[in-house]
Amino acid sequence: LPSLNVAEPLVPYDPIAAEKILFRQPTKWLVRNIQIALPFGTWVSGVLIDTILGKSKQNRRNRAKQLNGIIADLGPAIIKAGQALASRPDLLPSEYLDELQQLQDNVPTFSNEVAFQIVEEELNQNFEDVFELVEPEPIAAASIGQVYKARLLKNGQLVALKIQRPNTEEVVELDLYVLRWWGGVYNKIFELLGRNINLQSVMDDFGNLLYAEIDYIAEAANARRFSELYAQDVAIADVFVPKVYSELTSRKVLTMEW
Repeated sequence: LPSLNVAEPLVPYDPIAAEKILFRQPTKWLVRNIQIALPFGTWVSGVLIDTILGKSKQNRRNRAKQLNGIIADLGPAIIKAGQALASRPDLLPSEYLDELQQLQDNVPTFSNEVAFQIVEEELNQNFEDVFELVEPEPIAAASIGQVYKARLLKNGQLVALKIQRPNTEEVVELDLYVLRWWGGVYNKIFELLGRNINLQSVMDDFGNLLYAEIDYIAEAANARRFSELYAQDVAIADVFVPKVYSELTSRKVLTMEW
């Protein structure tokens, strides 16, 4: 089979540039540190208390639900980390895996009003002049965005309308900076312990993956490329590659055939 060259995001992840900018905004990243550390610290305290009282197994399901709720409220980067944990049975008990797997497609939605405003700003068109909702609410919500089932007014074609969460890039950039900073702290600790583990490098790989995901133009380009390579391949005739509506797609909005 031919290889698929993955499209690069229009704005690549640049941890050094982000560090230069955010280091001069200590209030922003200090507040974010507290927003992340406080709920996680509360959860860890609860787990420790359960362990001391011998109620760890009894309360494990509730603690897993708490952790899932904390992660779901902290934005795309933290949710993505939670999704990664959901596939690690070597690290977490089954109760946690069950709860964290819900982060794949069952995270809180954001309002239709905000979503449609993003569409109008990105496409420079009134939402109701282009789309008609088939379902009044999102049919799915994930870490980066949510998806609506809609109809194009110009031709009646059913489409999947994917809209990115507000301020996603800013939140991701800030969270990666915070996580990368903590990675540097733990790198020093690991050095003292004689361990050669570079958590900042792990964060950089994570950042590159995230920045590729939050650029819907890159996602659209990859879909088109996949279609060019495989749509006519009789060996995979059952594979459906939806059409991308390029004129209705931007870095934050993706419109594809239903």
